[in-house]
Amino acid sequence: MIRAFALAAILLLPGCASGESPELACQKRLAAARDAEAAPGDDFNHRAYAGLDRTGCTEKQLAALDRITALTRDLPGLTETNNRIGQSGDKQAHMAAFQTMNDAVIELDNLQQDIRADLAQMEQAQ
Repeated sequence: MIRAFALAAILLLPGCASGESPELACQKRLAAARDAEAAPGDDFNHRAYAGLDRTGCTEKQLAALDRITALTRDLPGLTETNNRIGQSGDKQAHMAAFQTMNDAVIELDNLQQDIRADLAQMEQAQ
């Protein structure tokens, strides 16, 4: 319950700390969304990203957020499809489904790592 309130604070409270740029505040929210406790059935934290406050975000940050939101929305279906096709015995179809799912997981991880790297760089510049 406490984590739910903390998540709400991260996602819904716009603005930034005294002297903090809006871009840095947005970057912190982006990074925090990855670590937010996922709701049951939301293994990729889609709700955290979809509900993120976009105040102060740059075009680059918004583009990353939009892509992450799409990936986290689609990954449960890709995972289910991979598992279903894997049980069918069609190895070629399973490899194709697995590759699609794996590519999405890798892209999501890369975007999340880029967010953390950008945040570290922004904080170091302050």
